[in-house]
Amino acid sequence: MRKRVRCLWMIASLLIAGTMSIIIPMSDIMASANSAQTYWEGVDMTGAVMMDEECPIEVQHEKLVFDIPQFPANYYHDTESFLSYNASVSATYTFYNPADYTVKATLAFPFGVLPYYAPYDYDEEMGKSNAFLDTEKYAITINGEEIEKKFRYTLSDGYRNDGFDIMELLPYLGDTYVGDDFYDMATPVTKYCYEVSGIPEGKRSAYASFLHTCDPAKTRIWFRGVNGRLHEGEQISLGSFVKNGDVLIIYVLGEELPYTPDWTVYESGSRETEIAGAITENLQKREVLTFEEFAFSHYFGEFSDQSIISAVDWYNAVVKSLNDAQYEYGFIDYYGMYTEIETRFTRWYQYEIEIPAKGMIVNTVTAPIYPSINGDWEPSIYGYTYLTSPAKTWKKFGNLDIEINTPYYLINDENGFTKTETGYALSLDGLPEGEIEFTLSSDANAKRTSFFSNCLYGCQFVTWLSCSCLTYPIVGCRAVLGVCITYMPIVLTAGLLLFKKRK
Repeated sequence: MRKRVRCLWMIASLLIAGTMSIIIPMSDIMASANSAQTYWEGVDMTGAVMMDEECPIEVQHEKLVFDIPQFPANYYHDTESFLSYNASVSATYTFYNPADYTVKATLAFPFGVLPYYAPYDYDEEMGKSNAFLDTEKYAITINGEEIEKKFRYTLSDGYRNDGFDIMELLPYLGDTYVGDDFYDMATPVTKYCYEVSGIPEGKRSAYASFLHTCDPAKTRIWFRGVNGRLHEGEQISLGSFVKNGDVLIIYVLGEELPYTPDWTVYESGSRETEIAGAITENLQKREVLTFEEFAFSHYFGEFSDQSIISAVDWYNAVVKSLNDAQYEYGFIDYYGMYTEIETRFTRWYQYEIEIPAKGMIVNTVTAPIYPSINGDWEPSIYGYTYLTSPAKTWKKFGNLDIEINTPYYLINDENGFTKTETGYALSLDGLPEGEIEFTLSSDANAKRTSFFSNCLYGCQFVTWLSCSCLTYPIVGCRAVLGVCITYMPIVLTAGLLLFKKRK
C-alpha cells in the first residue's frame, strides 16, 4: 500500500490594490498639475510558500511571466470596461517529490482585494457583485491540463502586503469554523437600541456620549456608528453626533456590561457645553442573539445566494474583523463587515495536486495583476512588486526565470533585466536578496513632474484633513485645523518660488 501524506500549501501571490481619486478622474490618469489624486497603490505579489515543514515537495524551478499588454485606467465606471483589462501574471512551478510515497497537497493562491480603481456595483445580468468576476477569467493547470479550482476568501488588513503573515492566515482558510478564545457559536450577543429626543431646535452638531470600561476577557462592546472615543482615566468616552429621532445601536458580546450607560448630550463634539436631550433605551427593541446569529445577520444576501463566499469563510472573516478591531476595555473600534465588503476580502484560488513518489509535475496559476499608478511622472509610471522573501521558507528552491511581455519601457531598472523581442527577461540561480520590483511607462524618458504640482496635491490633502478635523470629535482638533490653515499659504508660496526658480 502506498503511503500518502497530505500537506497544506499556499502559493502566496497577494495583489494588494490601492486607493482611488477623491474627485472623479478621467479615463486616463491626469497630469499632476490638475487637482486630482496622482498616486494609486498597487499590487504586491509573493511566490510559493511551504506551510508544512515536514512536506517533502521541492520547487525545482519557477517561471514568472508578466503579460502586460495594457495599463489599467485610474478608474473604471462599469463592469464591462473593468473586465476588459487583461494584464495578468502566471507563476509556473516545477514541483518534485523526492519521497518514496505519494504526496497529495492542497494549494491556495491569493491574489488580493479588488483594486480601488475597479467599479463597485452589483451586476444584475451576472447575478453577483463585480468584486468577484475577475477571478473567473483565468485557469489553473497541471502538466498543461486545466484542473478544478474553487474560491476562498479571507479578511484583508489593508491594501498593501506589508507584514503578510501566512501562518496567521492559515487557520482562517480551514474547512471548519475557526476556533477563538472569546468568540464561539453560542457566545451571547445583546442588541440595545437607544432613541434620541429632546434636543433643542437649532443644535445641529449635538453629540451624545457615555463612559465605558469592562473586562475584555468577559465582555466586548460594539457601538455601531460611533464617531469618537477619548480616554478619561481608566475609562473611555464613546459618542456619536445625534439629532432627534436617531436610534443608536450598541451590541454587547459576552457577559453583560457591569454598568448601565449614563448618556450626556453636548452642544458639539468638543464636549464643552452640556445641553438638553434624552438618550433612552427602547426595551421592546432589545434583542438577545447567539454569536452565530450575529455573525450571519448580514450574510444572507447577494453573497450567500450566489455561493460566492462560503459560510465558513464569512464566519471566519467576522471573527478576524472583530479581533483586529479590538481596542482597550473591550471596545471594538471598527467593525468593517458591514461596509466596503468588496475591498476587504482577499480572493484565493484553492485546488488539489498529487505527486507520485520520485515524481514531478508542472503547475501553472494565472491571475489578474493590478499595479500602482504614479501620476507625478510624465507620462505616468506603473509599479509592480514580486515578493521573493516568503519563498525562503521552502525546503529547497531552484532557479527563477522572469519574463515581462509588454510593449512598454522599463524605468530605472535595478534588477539587470535584458531586452527581448517581446519585452524583458531576467534569470536567477536562486532567490534574490531582496524583492523584485520594476516600473513601466509608455515613454522610455518619463520624467517626474514639477515640485509645484506636488504642492498643489499636498494642499488638497491639507484641505481634506482640515475638513475631517471639523467633524472628528476629539478635544484639540481645532488646534490641528489652525495649524493646517496657517501653513497652507506657506506651502503654496514655497512651491511657487521653487517652480519659478526651476523655470
